[in-house]
Amino acid sequence: YKRRGVDENGEVANYVETEQIISYQSHEVSFVQVRGSVPVYWSQPGFKYRPPPRIDKGEAETKVAFETHFNKEIQKYGPICVINLVDQTGKEKVIFDAYSHYILEYNSPFITYVTYDFHEYCRGMHFENVSILINAIIDVIKDMNYCWRDKQGHICSQNGVFRVNCIDCLDRTNVVQ
Repeated sequence: YKRRGVDENGEVANYVETEQIISYQSHEVSFVQVRGSVPVYWSQPGFKYRPPPRIDKGEAETKVAFETHFNKEIQKYGPICVINLVDQTGKEKVIFDAYSHYILEYNSPFITYVTYDFHEYCRGMHFENVSILINAIIDVIKDMNYCWRDKQGHICSQNGVFRVNCIDCLDRTNVVQ
């Protein structure tokens, strides 16, 4: 989790695909979601606790790597709902701003971009406030659906994924996923 950003092939430093599978009697239901580093060139130099992040490369190089990353994601999963949990103020703002900039510039009809300032909404361990995010994206959740099959075969399919991230793809991302 100490690696950051994206490389020239559009691969992010940290990336996980999770599939939750529920089996009950003759039914199987599954849901896939992903988490990954913000796909721009950035780093957190030094070894002190939470060093300030910095952008490492220019706009042209970053745009190519960013678009390569999302082109691969869209090809693999279809529509993507990006949920950006990076702080919108303080040390993380530079990453939040860069991610927002490249998402908006990419302007793909296959990407829904949602920002949720986790520390603002959930301050004081009020994780129940994630319901604010859920309510805001309820139509996306319904449209995305899930995979469901039984002994007779396929019932419905998932259409797309949620791509959730915070600065390190750990604590905040765990709560939201």
